[in-house]
Amino acid sequence: MTNYTKDITKAFDEKLDETLIELRRKVQGFLYENCESIFKRSTLPTPAESYKESDLSKLVEIVDKYSEIYKDSLGIINGTKVDLNQRECIACTRCTKYCPSGALEKINKELVLHENKCLRCGNCIGNCSFLALSSEKTGLTIYINNTEESCPPRILPKFYDIEEIPKVMDKLSAFYNTHKSEGDTFATTVNKVGFNELLNHIEG
Repeated sequence: MTNYTKDITKAFDEKLDETLIELRRKVQGFLYENCESIFKRSTLPTPAESYKESDLSKLVEIVDKYSEIYKDSLGIINGTKVDLNQRECIACTRCTKYCPSGALEKINKELVLHENKCLRCGNCIGNCSFLALSSEKTGLTIYINNTEESCPPRILPKFYDIEEIPKVMDKLSAFYNTHKSEGDTFATTVNKVGFNELLNHIEG
């Protein structure tokens, strides 16, 4: 391979990387825009943005189709259900430094995982030296921007396959069209009507 060919290949690869980054950010939506406040870092943790390539292209199409409710309100990442193995854990608290939401906490002599606080980003797993944290389950996870000040995003409880996402988006869109007022985003509509009402609508 000549130097010219190497340069062209490198430029192509860099352009491809830039394109993939842009697509990921589009799907991440408000999660990327508010990354510093939500995840305490400038980019999402690697596990959270490790989309399957085939899923990513479909997700971009979904974001475009449902742009009315997606903008400033929704984000989809590869969520992780974290499992804590107490037999392997020595409660060194190293993982707590990598948890952006305070879901991992040392209480007395044991480490505790508060699942209700977990953002499913998976950042803690690769930062446990004793393999006490593992991934019990992964799947596409839908996040809703919580427009109340300093509140974490709301998370739909289910892990989804790519084929299920359009059906869920249809239900989110129907909920928005039923309850919205002039000037409301999807996120402000959920805040106004209630997250539990949305969950009932999705499950109904």
